[in-house]
Amino acid sequence: MRSSDFLLRVVQEDGEEFLVLIEFQTYWQRNVPQRLLEYRARHVLREELDAITVVMLLQPSPSATDHYHDREVDYRFRLVKPYELDAAEVLRENRVCLMPLTPLMQGGVDVAVEAERAIVDSGLAEEVKADMLTNMTLMAGLISKDLARHL
Repeated sequence: MRSSDFLLRVVQEDGEEFLVLIEFQTYWQRNVPQRLLEYRARHVLREELDAITVVMLLQPSPSATDHYHDREVDYRFRLVKPYELDAAEVLRENRVCLMPLTPLMQGGVDVAVEAERAIVDSGLAEEVKADMLTNMTLMAGLISKDLARHL
């Protein structure tokens, strides 16, 4: 299911099914909430399932918001800001799934090479590691061309 940035159908152990719609934004744009609401409505109608909507904002923006409101609609979604996370803590806790985002995090440039090593040394499948390392390099490119080249 890929007609937005990332759409997952989740089936929990108790059998409950729902969608998770993740929109990746490098920079905040004023119409993100309305676009996200449109994507959500389209997928909920098509799949006949409830949805959780998430925006992963890669660069800081003072105008970023986790809601949209007009005369008829009050819509809230999850706004994830990796740049507010502490990269050293992610590394310390060995949260390998978050390692590709470490260059964007606070102190991320300083621990990026260690995060890269944690991915390589993880027990994940080689193709998963390759995808994670590629994504990490792309994220690094948003912060530092030199770091991206090094990775």
